[in-house]
Amino acid sequence: MLRLKCLLTIFCLTSLASSTASASPKPHPLVTPAQMTQTRWVDHCEEQGNWRYPVGSSWAKVVGEKYALAHSLYYGGLGWRPATWLSFRSPTMPALMSQASPIQQAWALVQFAKVYGMPDLNGTCHGY
Repeated sequence: MLRLKCLLTIFCLTSLASSTASASPKPHPLVTPAQMTQTRWVDHCEEQGNWRYPVGSSWAKVVGEKYALAHSLYYGGLGWRPATWLSFRSPTMPALMSQASPIQQAWALVQFAKVYGMPDLNGTCHGY
């Protein structure tokens, strides 16, 4: 019994030490913190923080999620058309932007910015 308590104590201390060490934020390898900040701002302006648009939108609540996914013109947190997403996403990313993580959407925005420049919101949410 004493041996079991010792093993549990060692396990708990090891788990605590590893979780404390990993608690510090590390940059994601796909995008820099500055690029993620810019992407979050575009998301806030375009879809008010809804990275999965049209899922969860007020429009989808009225017409239903399946209908909204099938008939929406814009998807994801950046409000892109499907052709834009398909042009700038990695082939390993989801086919629909609304299924992609915020990091994946940020990566695609960086690829877009290499061609067209990063969207400039001019200090407002009314356009680039």
